[in-house]
Amino acid sequence: MKTFFTRMIGLMLIAGAIGGLVISGLGLWGVWYFKPAFTDSLLGSVRLGRETLRSTANGLELTQQSLQEASASMQAVQNTLETTVKTFQDSQPMLDSVVRLLGKSLPDTVMATQNSLNVARQSAQLVDTILEAVSFFPGIEYNPEVPLNEAIGQIAASLTDLPATFIEMQKGMKDARGNIEIIQADLAVVTGEISQIETSLDEYQTTISSFQDTLKEVQRRLGQAEAGLPGLVNGVAWGLTVFLIWMAIAQLGLLSQGWELVSRDRKSAPVERSKETDQAEKTD
Repeated sequence: MKTFFTRMIGLMLIAGAIGGLVISGLGLWGVWYFKPAFTDSLLGSVRLGRETLRSTANGLELTQQSLQEASASMQAVQNTLETTVKTFQDSQPMLDSVVRLLGKSLPDTVMATQNSLNVARQSAQLVDTILEAVSFFPGIEYNPEVPLNEAIGQIAASLTDLPATFIEMQKGMKDARGNIEIIQADLAVVTGEISQIETSLDEYQTTISSFQDTLKEVQRRLGQAEAGLPGLVNGVAWGLTVFLIWMAIAQLGLLSQGWELVSRDRKSAPVERSKETDQAEKTD
């Protein structure tokens, strides 16, 4: 019975060692067979990330240009209103020109500004979406209280009532040309509102510039990662190779032990049978 169990243990060690050698061999084959595809996949992901960031940077640049155009339009409106106030102070005969200005030029300028802001909002919406998608990259943290596109939309919405305000001012000037002080006060209020809007536009341009700097830094890091990925994958592959070879050597030791148990069992079997025969003869 002891011989049977010894043989079974030996056979199990041999079978386990052979299985370990097969697994080690398959592991070595798999590491070097799949390494090129794995490397290409990682490089493709990094390149995709860089392209995404490049598209985001282009979207930010377009948004910034639109905001600059809107800011320039607001500055033009503010200058016009300031000039108008000074004109009121200098000469009342200029009221007829101001009436025409309020009825046509200023509403058209405001509507053109709204159009520029709407274009900027569409670009900013795309930028918000992309920034949220790539927020897992190191160095990017995009979680504003108000998304950029919504903020620009609020600015555009705040301009909606200005044309109607200008038209109402035009009617007031037609009805009461003598009330210069009231008109000047109204213009001062509108000028202050436009100045606040222009300040907001400048702040958002600063924010966009900050995002652009962050994206450039992340693009630089991705470029470094792309350059170092092949070497890193090779290092991992060689590490796995050494480990699997070590495992194979260990399996050879198990194989040797199992073979030794089986061989010992075969040599001891005739001796045991001889002893049993001698005891039987002595009994007879």
